[in-house]
Amino acid sequence: MIGLKQDLDMDISSLDLSNSIADATIDSLPDLTVTASLDSTVENTLDTEIRVDVWDSASIFGSPAIDQALSLDVLPDHRVVIAGRTEGQLDAESSNDESSSRLSDGFVALMSASGDIDWVTQIGSSAVDQFLDVIYHPQGIIIAGGLSTGDLPEQENALFIDGLIVALNTEGSIIWQTLINIGTINRLIATEDGFIVVGSHEVENEDYAAFVAKYDLDGEREWFKSLNSPSYDSATSITLKQNRIFVSGFTSGSIINSIEKEDINMFVAAFSSKGESLWLKEYGGEGDDSPIRIAHDQESLIIAGYTSGLLGTQHYGDRDVAILKLDFDGELIWQKQFGTQGNEAAYSLSITPENNIFVGGRIDGASWNEQANLGGDAFVLKLTATGEVVHAVQFHREGRDEIVDLMYKHDRLTLAGYAASSTQLETDQSDIFVHRISATEGFDQ
Repeated sequence: MIGLKQDLDMDISSLDLSNSIADATIDSLPDLTVTASLDSTVENTLDTEIRVDVWDSASIFGSPAIDQALSLDVLPDHRVVIAGRTEGQLDAESSNDESSSRLSDGFVALMSASGDIDWVTQIGSSAVDQFLDVIYHPQGIIIAGGLSTGDLPEQENALFIDGLIVALNTEGSIIWQTLINIGTINRLIATEDGFIVVGSHEVENEDYAAFVAKYDLDGEREWFKSLNSPSYDSATSITLKQNRIFVSGFTSGSIINSIEKEDINMFVAAFSSKGESLWLKEYGGEGDDSPIRIAHDQESLIIAGYTSGLLGTQHYGDRDVAILKLDFDGELIWQKQFGTQGNEAAYSLSITPENNIFVGGRIDGASWNEQANLGGDAFVLKLTATGEVVHAVQFHREGRDEIVDLMYKHDRLTLAGYAASSTQLETDQSDIFVHRISATEGFDQ
């Protein structure tokens, strides 16, 4: 699988549980730490302007097979839309006649503001389908993007792995669906009159390039741009600011110098609203450096991902959480690195109006308070605008858990990911989890 999901799968398959990591520590984190459970109770707090209740416990659901929430968005009325993949049947009434895949289906689900499931729509071919991102568009429709290796009812797959886009109404009915005949969609973002997608596509002979493309609300492409080195490249995330498009991704070569390299490096590219290239810069050092998410505050860009090298002042283990701050011209302001002796990665990112930074992901080493869980725990870090960690929350369960997406809104954090009953996700069950917690209770100093 291509792009972001490939990164998740590589993390799973490369996990080495043969060595003890119980003594791992995180020297760079303060003592301001708390732990929680995925089904822990968090007290409601009152926003002075808008009240959005936190959930007493996480909503955890799934089939007897592997189910993962890979993206979320929050609607104006605080309902939550999630999307991802399932290898089972999430709802007997959710699948349309053509959704018959027993390999992997994509799904979209809408949850109430209190965490109840309103509906689930399962979408698939006879092959592999999954959604890597979902957005609610201000025009009142839900758009999900990802990949498919099969055919749609009235459209054949022109590639082995193609991009899949589906538009639904807020009742869960499909408005339209299409294969884009380019490649995997890793992320999408709404514009006033449509949406923009980023991902990776095969150029030739397994040489993959990053791409960014603009679509209207009927699924018609308006423009397309490709970024590639002589090796593997992928665009992983996108954000919009001041009529400019900022795309993050990774390259196993150099897009700027058009060369191949042994290590993976990050890149950020800026475009005008019409797709005109403004600038492109690359970041990283020895080892692999990959950005999973990009976002912005009022004055800068924030990147969250992972590194197997040295970006901060210390390399802790195999892969560490990496967070970079850039100005809007791509100049580096600071870069930070956090980790244990195990594998850590930041898969999700959200910025508050006060420029605080929330990142979520997975930690495989000892937890922030030095309790070991070899299965891997979901975590959330809160950082200041200068990159100082003020709190870390870890969700302790047996097995493997990941926060793949999160969103800050009205002093609440909405989280989505999966909870697996085993460290070996490929051979066991995992369930979808969605939670809404206070962004202040347990996070303030």
